[in-house]
Amino acid sequence: MLPIFDKNFVVKQVVVMKNVVGQIPRGEDFYPRNDIIKRIYVRLESGNHLYLSAPRRSGKTSIMRALEDAPRDGYVFIYLDVEDCNDQEDYFRMLAEELEKSEAKGTLEKLSNRGKSTINSFLDRIKSIKVAGVEIETTQSEALKSFTLAFEDLLRELEPESKLVIMVDEFPIAVENIAKVHGRQAAVQFLLANRAMRQRAKNGVLFIYTGSIGLPSVARKLDPAPTINDLNIVDITPLNPKEALEMCKILFRSGKVPIDEVVILYLLDKIKWHMPFFIQLLVQMLKDIWDNTQLDITTDDINQALDKAASNRSNAYLASYRDRLDKALTDDLRSLGLHILNFIAKEGSVHQNDLNLEETRNILEILEYDGYIYEQEGSYRFNSPILRMWWQKNA
Repeated sequence: MLPIFDKNFVVKQVVVMKNVVGQIPRGEDFYPRNDIIKRIYVRLESGNHLYLSAPRRSGKTSIMRALEDAPRDGYVFIYLDVEDCNDQEDYFRMLAEELEKSEAKGTLEKLSNRGKSTINSFLDRIKSIKVAGVEIETTQSEALKSFTLAFEDLLRELEPESKLVIMVDEFPIAVENIAKVHGRQAAVQFLLANRAMRQRAKNGVLFIYTGSIGLPSVARKLDPAPTINDLNIVDITPLNPKEALEMCKILFRSGKVPIDEVVILYLLDKIKWHMPFFIQLLVQMLKDIWDNTQLDITTDDINQALDKAASNRSNAYLASYRDRLDKALTDDLRSLGLHILNFIAKEGSVHQNDLNLEETRNILEILEYDGYIYEQEGSYRFNSPILRMWWQKNA
């Protein structure tokens, strides 16, 4: 069963959810982020291109998939993950092929004769590009460039009666990949090409970008000139206390785990940073304890689950935070980032007066955006006590 939107763009509450940990919960297993989804729709209604500003494990991909799975009337969503993309032309090929195979193609074709003609002309064009790239004597770059031009022409010509929203996940990583493979200038040109696409697209064609690293810092590092200043930023925040309590109750009830509300409140106080992932991880561990004991969950059980969460058993879920630094950062930033995180894990915090801000400003911004740390009154601490405990033992 898919979530259902009411006239205010709010997802109606589900009462049963599977506890999906580490994967993307969809349909009735997605906890409705009503405030965020409503905010997205309101800004799309105003014709804004969006950037979802969200740290790791915040549920941003689940939110986009929920939009794709159950669009409001008058909307068509296409989702694409470009984490492995390292070339501009390959990026636009992926966008073209995703449109070709998605349900959005059929929806757009039904809108009008002009819409059908435009889509079919575009699809014929990209098929000919593929043939040219293999069978005709031309260079690979000449053949692939046509994907960019074909997609740009489509956005100029397509006038959908429904809003076509193209959602691009891990876009900042694609930008950094292009910079590593082709150089800084190629990455800047890629950002400019995307900006030009957005500006030239017909009304009703909109983009949503997101990623597990901050696009503003990536773009600014490459070039101080404005390349993303037309994007409207939507923050993906942790669950508020009411939402966090409600989500816990649904998950425990769905798993048939007996637990008092006061014990759930103790759990939430220990988790502190109420991103859905950390709630789901602890609920899964408490379900394991219940399966073994068949006794109501207690605060001692929660403390036991927290210890397990910080152990090697959680490597599959939490090691991605460490792996992310290895994959995305240059050697100097990675080394500095690891040094700062190791210090905070051991000491609990570090004050900015003890840091060379000129040297560390960039990595601190990345670590804050990616959800590792936060700053309060000049001191930096781990957002998640669970991640801090894991870092102490395993990083």
